[in-house]
Amino acid sequence: MKKIFLVAIVIIAIGVYGLNKYVESQLEKMTHNNAYDNCNKIWSARGLYSDRSTENTIESFQKAFAAGAKGAEVDFFYDPETQVFYVTHDSIVRNPDGSIEDPNALTLEQLLSYFGNQYYWWLDYKNLGRITSEQTQAAIRRLQVIMDKNQGLKEKVYIEGSNPLMVSEYTRAGFKTILALDLLPASNPLSEYLVNLYKIAYYFSDITVVASRATHRVNPENPKYTTRIQEQFSNIPIFLFHTPDDPKYLQELMDDPLVRVILVGAGQSIDRFDISNCSQKASTNN
Repeated sequence: MKKIFLVAIVIIAIGVYGLNKYVESQLEKMTHNNAYDNCNKIWSARGLYSDRSTENTIESFQKAFAAGAKGAEVDFFYDPETQVFYVTHDSIVRNPDGSIEDPNALTLEQLLSYFGNQYYWWLDYKNLGRITSEQTQAAIRRLQVIMDKNQGLKEKVYIEGSNPLMVSEYTRAGFKTILALDLLPASNPLSEYLVNLYKIAYYFSDITVVASRATHRVNPENPKYTTRIQEQFSNIPIFLFHTPDDPKYLQELMDDPLVRVILVGAGQSIDRFDISNCSQKASTNN
């Protein structure tokens, strides 16, 4: 029995290796022209705010954009019962009668309509993988209605989720998408193998970009986006979050053509929008 199991593992490993080689050859041909590629890479995470009660609000995003951010990450949930997208990092809270506890809760439609198509949006879809296929299609139709009210906005919106099958539904509907990765620490021997599986999922799901923490959630000294990982993702644009607030490191990421967007800090309101590679790009173009 053990021998059969071992043989099966070897066959699977060889299959993944061969499939990964094919995917890499295809990725080399891709240009990723539809992915964000601006010299202002640092976006705002939930806006600029004084405390957690004011994050993910119109005011917090106003402050971030006024400070120079070109885009922002915002958390939201889809409520299948009302077909409304609510802007919140936490789950939707209901009263005993089923109504929304906060009747004045900010909706995604209100937020996007307020700013129009001026800025880019990284939409962190908190319950994308926890709704049915039928509810997903209803959510896509509702999101399309919101886009239609703001001409040009759809080109600046990125839908994030960790389930490639569900994320790809939004890709097929014409949205730009982000596959959220949960990479292992670079010190883990299975780290590179997991990266290969993610690359396969990314390619066959036709997703726009991938996203990853820059460092380990628990141990900030144990990086996830390392030189080796950078080499493995050599043909895939990446959005980084939980990035250390280190100006030198941030400037290094500016020179990485694969890194397209950076969110600085973890659960913190940080303004580093003055760091860019705009001067370098300008000199290269001249």
